[in-house]
Amino acid sequence: MQDNSFFLDQPTFVSVLRACPLLPALQDRKEIHSLIFHTGFDLDELTSSALIDMYAKCRDVKSNVQVFEEMESALKFFNEMAHSCVTPDDVTFLEVLTACSHAGWAFEGRQIFYLMVNCYSIKPRADHYACIVDLLGR
Repeated sequence: MQDNSFFLDQPTFVSVLRACPLLPALQDRKEIHSLIFHTGFDLDELTSSALIDMYAKCRDVKSNVQVFEEMESALKFFNEMAHSCVTPDDVTFLEVLTACSHAGWAFEGRQIFYLMVNCYSIKPRADHYACIVDLLGR
């Protein structure tokens, strides 16, 4: 697809990642992960979840840890936004809450949710609540 100049988007990456455990070569999975990282889809909730699922099915713990470390950048990016007076929106909060959930950061996730509701006056949607349930369930 990449050689033929197809547009690679989030649904494409998620679909490809679901098929990746069937690939015999670890290098192929790494190349797809690298492409996701370089196109900026690594911070997308569904893509990150698909990456984690793929590495779990392939029993690649080291790479799964790498995905979690990349998700840490979402929290760092959020903090930089706050310090530079950029107002995060509901989607930004969803991404940060997802990163906290996947990393197991219950305390930080609860703080982010509190900020979203009480400081930024953003009304939580069902997917925000789902993230919090997932966060606390882990």
